[in-house]
Amino acid sequence: MNTKTVIIAAIALVLLLLGGIVAYQGTIPKETNATAVAEVPLQNADFKYFEIKTPENSNFTIKNSLNETTKGMVYWKNTGNYSNEVQGISINKNLTNLLIHQNMELISNTTDGKIFESGGIYQIVKTLNDTDVILTGSDLNLLKEMINSTKIKNTSNLTTPKPVTPIEKVVDKKNDDKKTVENKKATTNEPKNTPKEDARKKTHGQIYIGGGIFQTGSGLEDKTHAKIYIDGGNPGESIIIKIKYYRDGNSLNYGNMVTATIHEDGYVYIDSADSYKFYPDKAHIELYDLDGNLQSTQTVTLTPDSSTQYF
Repeated sequence: MNTKTVIIAAIALVLLLLGGIVAYQGTIPKETNATAVAEVPLQNADFKYFEIKTPENSNFTIKNSLNETTKGMVYWKNTGNYSNEVQGISINKNLTNLLIHQNMELISNTTDGKIFESGGIYQIVKTLNDTDVILTGSDLNLLKEMINSTKIKNTSNLTTPKPVTPIEKVVDKKNDDKKTVENKKATTNEPKNTPKEDARKKTHGQIYIGGGIFQTGSGLEDKTHAKIYIDGGNPGESIIIKIKYYRDGNSLNYGNMVTATIHEDGYVYIDSADSYKFYPDKAHIELYDLDGNLQSTQTVTLTPDSSTQYF
């Protein structure tokens, strides 16, 4: 597969490549072929929500919490020793399916947890006390030893995204029924060119950029994908969003304003209009309501490589 110009730095902020889902590289070494490069000395470490054994002289720092009290995820990146063998550690509640990179292949599901692999990078996902622990790195045996040493403490601060309430669904159903009745009452004399009612639902009150995810594949044809959490919005409502990408101070795109609908998980999903020759190292996000009023902005620094990155 063609690869873009890279400055590879074990993924920034982020789970899947929870330290870095390294781009798919064609040949997938299966679990049976994975062996530790060398025995790694471990030490006990306290991560507030859990205890786990980590490599000596490793250094895990929070790179993304996605507002832990509302989004339900915290990610630690290893910036010390063994940063390739163990790139990152993450915990979440009911968000794992959103965080697994599309190139990762499930190769095993045992008492060690679910094991995913792509291009020599592994992820182990294990559920402990209703909390998913995810480890990412290149040394599968080491990751297994670590995840089996994990002891969950108190994760009550990690909450799951708000689901769509039955009331919202009922209201939508009633509106649909009402429109059906009104259509039946319409007379044949109604002008043919009557403008259609805008079916988009406006947001109420101010909305904010509440974190999100950026992902770029390794192929020259791969676009940059963004998942942006809309604080203050509700599923089914529409917003306008603009994302401008940069590399080394140069613009990579025009930054079109795009209308998107908030999904049940609270996110909007935005793909770049084009693929880029270079990985972006910065993204500037502007969030508007449907009337074109600017609601929130945020500039995100990205690691210019093929990975999934959180902010």
